[in-house]
Amino acid sequence: MFNEELEEVCPKVAKCPIFQAGTLLNEQTGETYKAVYCQSERHKQCKRYLASKKCNCAIPVQVLPNAYISVDEIVKRINSGFYDIFNKK
Repeated sequence: MFNEELEEVCPKVAKCPIFQAGTLLNEQTGETYKAVYCQSERHKQCKRYLASKKCNCAIPVQVLPNAYISVDEIVKRINSGFYDIFNKK
């Protein structure tokens, strides 16, 4: 759709779990991610955003916008339960 192509802000930024308190190393890191990825056209390159579109599931907080692994590998790890060990309470 034409409007989607003009979208300059990530539609998921308001609820993105990496911005919850205690998730990132510091607040400045979060603000940098927001400026570089979330509040620009570059959100379409964010590994979290791309993985969520591919697997239609919650993306673990351990996956950062600039993850070094591919989106396919992220989805594979999510489906295999790789991230579950980090999210147990």
